[in-house]
Order: sequence, then structure tokens, then C-alpha cells
Amino acid sequence: MTTINQTVVQGWSTTDVAAISTGTLNSMAATLFAFLSQQDIAALTTSQIAALKSTQLSAFGTTNLQALSTTQLAALTTQQINGMSQLGVNNLGTTNIDLLATTIVAGLSTTLLNLMNSTNIGSLNSTQVAAFTTQQLSGLSTAPLNNLGSTAFAGLTSTQVSGLNSTVLDKLNSTNLNALTTTLVDGLSTTLLNALTSSALNGIGSTNLS
Repeated sequence: MTTINQTVVQGWSTTDVAAISTGTLNSMAATLFAFLSQQDIAALTTSQIAALKSTQLSAFGTTNLQALSTTQLAALTTQQINGMSQLGVNNLGTTNIDLLATTIVAGLSTTLLNLMNSTNIGSLNSTQVAAFTTQQLSGLSTAPLNNLGSTAFAGLTSTQVSGLNSTVLDKLNSTNLNALTTTLVDGLSTTLLNALTSSALNGIGSTNLS
């Protein structure tokens, strides 16, 4: 059996890449994936993509990760993405992150979400943020939470917001607090509102509180 090394990988044609078994791909050293060209990446089937380890995906590099097609992105599992490194997940890029299915987003760990840079977590659209669980929102650090942006916050559901505690709401900046609709604020309990800091209450705004 031929040993797969850099020379072998760089000598593959796109036809060769598409014919590689999922088992062979899965057993390859992660570092070798950096030597695949964009054309090679495009040739990978959804079955091959789904068989890759998180470390292998992280080794793709910025250009190759951002070259993944919509179909290939849809083949990724939550487990694969959750296992990616900080560099790897941020190399996905805003366009790809915006395309992640809500079922994937709902399963992302708070560890991974907190690793996202401001641009990438801010690229999550309101539909994706509406798929977050209360546990995900509660587990976000102050910066990532606010980097979601006011548009995303306006898309939160009553169930999500009513499940948050004062500690989480107190993390929000005035722009994001003010983005909460009157309907969402009406869903907050009196106990929760009384527990908020004056800064948070001012951020929500008198109109939303009336």
C-alpha cells in the first residue's frame, strides 16, 4: 500500500480525490489536507466531507475552507464543527457561517461560539440565532453575546428571552437591549426585571418597558 505523504497528495488529480475511500481520508494525517488544492476540495463528495475529522477540517486553511460549496457545508455535522480549532472555525468565513443550517447552529457548543471572532459570530443571521437554545445564549461571554448584533437580537423568540436570567441580560449593551421588541420585553417576569441593573433597564428603554 502506498504511503500517503505530501508528494502523493500534491500529485492527485480531482478524479483521484473523488475516488478515495472515506476510510482512507479519515486515516490521513491532518497536516496533509493543507496540500489539497481548491479544485481537490471541490471534488470531495458529501460522504467524504462527512467522514473527515475536526482536526482535518481545521487543517484545510482559510482559502480551502471558504471554498466549500453549500452542498458540502450541508454535509458537515455538529460534532465536526464543534471539534474544530479556533483558527479552523474562524477560517470558515462569514459567508459559510451564514449558510450553516439551523439544526447545526442549535447544536454548536458555547465553547465554540465563544471562540468565534466578532465578524464571524456577527454573521449569524436572525433565523440562526432564533435557533439557539437558552443554554447557548446563557453560556456566551459578554463580547460574543453582544457581537451577535441588534438585528439578530430582534429575531429572538419569547421562549428564548423569557428563559434568560438577569446575569445574561445585564451583559447586553444598550443597542442590543433596545433591539428587544416590546413583545419580548412583555414576556419578562417582574422578578427578572426587578433583578436587572439600572443600566440594563435604561438600555431596554422606556418605550419597550411601557
